[in-house]
Amino acid sequence: MKISPFQPCHLKWLFKQGLFVEPSETLYNDILQRAKPGEIYTAYEGVATVRAIGGICSYWQGVGEAWVLYDKDLKRNLRKSFEVTKIMLLRIMKDKNFHRVQTTCKADDKRCKFLEHIGFNFQGLLPKYNPDKTDSVMYELLEENI
Repeated sequence: MKISPFQPCHLKWLFKQGLFVEPSETLYNDILQRAKPGEIYTAYEGVATVRAIGGICSYWQGVGEAWVLYDKDLKRNLRKSFEVTKIMLLRIMKDKNFHRVQTTCKADDKRCKFLEHIGFNFQGLLPKYNPDKTDSVMYELLEENI
């Protein structure tokens, strides 16, 4: 698995291969708008098999929100998912001098355990955080805990 800076063609390849989540034009455009140099990376195998695209959206100096979009096959291999996610996020944290990265997921989502496994710490409950009024939880990763 290789990690490289994000290029717009990577997103086209990932959408073509199939996503872990439902693809949409809104999602596609949102990622392209967030694509600041050094804040988004692509994990791929071979020449053009994109496995994941992830990044950290900066809130202010040193603090940001992490996100990762996986291909439909990567979720089948959790060990690879752990490795790819951690490598991408740590690289961005180091390159962009983030001292705190946070992320959210629905409170009843299996991804909460995934976040804990790669080093994120539970921060708290966010009641009625989602558009459907369901709860989310926040996790953080601090540079000193890496």
